[in-house]
Amino acid sequence: MSPESREMASQTIRCGIGIDYSGFGTKALLRCVDVVGREFVTATGKGVAISESGELKAAIRDLAKTIQTMRPRFDASQTVDILARLPTVETHSLTERSLDEIAQAGRPLSPIEGLWITTDETGYRLGIVSVDAGREFAVVTLDSPRSYVWQPGMVKARLTSAADGQTFAAKWRLGDRSEVSGIATLKGSALAVSFRREGKEETIHLLKLRPSVATSASASNSDPIAASSGTGFLCAPGIVATNHHVVDGAKSVELYLPVQKRSFKLQLLLSDAANDLALLRVMEDAASLPPPLALADSSELKLGADAFVVGFPLGDALGSGHKVTSGLVSALDGLKGDPRELQLTAPIQPGSSGSPVFDNTSRVIGVVTSTLDSLAAMRAAGQLPQNVNFAIKADYLSLLLKRIPDASMPTVGVKAPVALQLTDLVDRVRVSVGQIRASR
Repeated sequence: MSPESREMASQTIRCGIGIDYSGFGTKALLRCVDVVGREFVTATGKGVAISESGELKAAIRDLAKTIQTMRPRFDASQTVDILARLPTVETHSLTERSLDEIAQAGRPLSPIEGLWITTDETGYRLGIVSVDAGREFAVVTLDSPRSYVWQPGMVKARLTSAADGQTFAAKWRLGDRSEVSGIATLKGSALAVSFRREGKEETIHLLKLRPSVATSASASNSDPIAASSGTGFLCAPGIVATNHHVVDGAKSVELYLPVQKRSFKLQLLLSDAANDLALLRVMEDAASLPPPLALADSSELKLGADAFVVGFPLGDALGSGHKVTSGLVSALDGLKGDPRELQLTAPIQPGSSGSPVFDNTSRVIGVVTSTLDSLAAMRAAGQLPQNVNFAIKADYLSLLLKRIPDASMPTVGVKAPVALQLTDLVDRVRVSVGQIRASR
């Protein structure tokens, strides 16, 4: 749309008339919006007559008098470029072609990345792409029926992933470019963005066009399918600890140690669903394994102490190496005061499940289990929680290890453990932390 056309459109209004037969006398309702969808004027006409049709005619006549009084007319001296009335938005270089090239290049994609369309009459064609290593995503306009307002390359929204990888904090721009905050929920190839506007709950629905989830046509029904990944660590000679939910129902499980660049097949020994813990034995070449990690005494935990997580968030999407996050022990109990858990502020993501949580001496103080349900918290409290994560205390892992007769837990010696610099701590422990790959 040329600047001249936009100037003419700046005085264009679209009006609709609705009829309300409820109550005494028929009402005619007029609502007008400008070219960017903002409400321009509303008016009501009321008619009283013997018949319903007479009431309608009277209501329309009443409304016509209101419009005549308003006498809307085009005034060339009052035209403005409508884009000057709208908030500016950031832009992104993404195009539909470059989106396809990203997928064809083999870069691991988050399930939310790809080409999407809105399912309502707005008809937006949008591209979603990672802008922060899988944590933050840009929703970029690729095509819009209102191209004079939303041009290709304009960023329609920003999405920030919660730990479950399916829920996102959304900053979404509406048709007039105003911004609202809400929650986006991903379910397969459907994305729902919910927010409140003028006190009312609204939802925008999107449908993913491509890429689809890759499947193997040659795989038989009995072939194991990679279904989950998490983190595990050596907690006793030849024994690996992780979460129960990471390996539950798996046909085969292996531990990949990036430092050694080796994978080891694992066999499930014990599983504690109540505490979300599992112990697995390395089935071969256990003598070549690195040393197990020392477990801390949970009675020594201090509120506000440093807490470090080493694991594999988002699986291989962020690369096959270790990832480190840091924070504090923010509470000595879990949700609703659960004494088995501790709370920590160190960020976690899908794939962090089973990660060891370390104190500043390299002792394991807990095993990452979950994060606070962001969507439920948003609905209950009206805001998105920040870094509320949970780990089962190391004492519960120690109790489970005692049920294995030949498992000897490592100790830190008689002397008090010494605090380490983070880089030294990571160098010490990462050799014994690996990625769990479970197939179902």
